[in-house]
Amino acid sequence: MGRMTLTRVFDGDKKVGRLTSGGYSVHFGKSIGMGYVSPGLAVAGQKLRVKMQNRLWDAVITEDSPYDPTNNMIRKNLE
Repeated sequence: MGRMTLTRVFDGDKKVGRLTSGGYSVHFGKSIGMGYVSPGLAVAGQKLRVKMQNRLWDAVITEDSPYDPTNNMIRKNLE
């Protein structure tokens, strides 16, 4: 995701939030972002769009941040 200036989150054409950080997640196997959305949209499974690099990308609200306290996922392909 690179350097983030003000990455906006959209529901259709309406701006509903912004990302505050992002990067690649070994746990999910794809890029993820963390940020703020309108309270009514902060529901697991809610589909939104994120504007980055002048392009809209599909996004889905998840219930919790991925956490791997033993680092099993990151070491998975090293053995």
